[in-house]
Amino acid sequence: MNKRDLKLNISGMSCSGCANIVKNALRSVPGVKEVEVDLAGKIAVLSFRETPPSIDLLIETIRQTGFDAGRCDD
Repeated sequence: MNKRDLKLNISGMSCSGCANIVKNALRSVPGVKEVEVDLAGKIAVLSFRETPPSIDLLIETIRQTGFDAGRCDD
């Protein structure tokens, strides 16, 4: 990960369909460049364009899909 990356914990995902729902939702947020969702690790790693969106917006986007999220501590 570099300075433009963010890792988020995601709870509630149980299948690849769940991971795809989260991935597609996060990709729709302006400023998000790339999204990788790790179902087994229950995380999403995001990279951003010049102006990244707020973490609160990203977490709310995930919550709107029916899952919970928070910033990783590492």
